[in-house]
Amino acid sequence: MSQLFVANVTKQIVQFAYRLPERQGVIIQPIPIGGQIKISPTGGRDELSSPDIDAILDQHRKYGLISATEIDSSKTPFHGMCYSLDKPIPVEKLHRAMTRNEEALEDLGKAIRKEAAVAVNRQIEGTIGENLRQLEMSITEEEPRGGYPDTHDPLGEGIRVIREEEGGGLPFIGRSARRGRKNG
Repeated sequence: MSQLFVANVTKQIVQFAYRLPERQGVIIQPIPIGGQIKISPTGGRDELSSPDIDAILDQHRKYGLISATEIDSSKTPFHGMCYSLDKPIPVEKLHRAMTRNEEALEDLGKAIRKEAAVAVNRQIEGTIGENLRQLEMSITEEEPRGGYPDTHDPLGEGIRVIREEEGGGLPFIGRSARRGRKNG
């Protein structure tokens, strides 16, 4: 018998839902932002069997759940949920994981914006029937009615798609600049 701790290093509360063998229905336990819980299907201090732990982990690995020992590995993609067997995950490790998850999401956002710029370039070229030499797109976060919190740096980024050769070479992403609110 073992204990299973699951941590949430995203910026939203997670409703951790799972099923257990030999038990009907779905069990849901909320995990707070930057927090962790001990999985306890009956709400008590009971421990889980190895088949129960394996079943829970198998259900969530496909959604990015990784072992806390893999958090610091650059080879493992990380999506904000991790687990530990028999002992809680140290707070310092949760903090590092939260930072890593945020960096990974920022990198993913940049990659998606670049791919979107190339897709828009291709769509325009298909519509007008000729290649564009250059296309520049900018993305700016719109300020909410109540303003930005002091800790928020609004997104502002320019992406340039440039065709290197006049003869129809493939477009590539040119300079990209991030513009945010100036602090100070």
